[in-house]
Amino acid sequence: MHHLFTGRQVADRLSAAASALIAAAVAVGVRAAADASAAYASARQARKSG
Repeated sequence: MHHLFTGRQVADRLSAAASALIAAAVAVGVRAAADASAAYASARQARKSG
């Protein structure tokens, strides 16, 4: 029984780690998209005024 419990713990930890990695990847992706969007907007603005 003890082995099954620790195996379950390991699985839970791996699952939590995967969730954290996915959340971090999503956050990075959102931030990159926001940066790209801002850069695009400023480039359009510069082209308009220039």
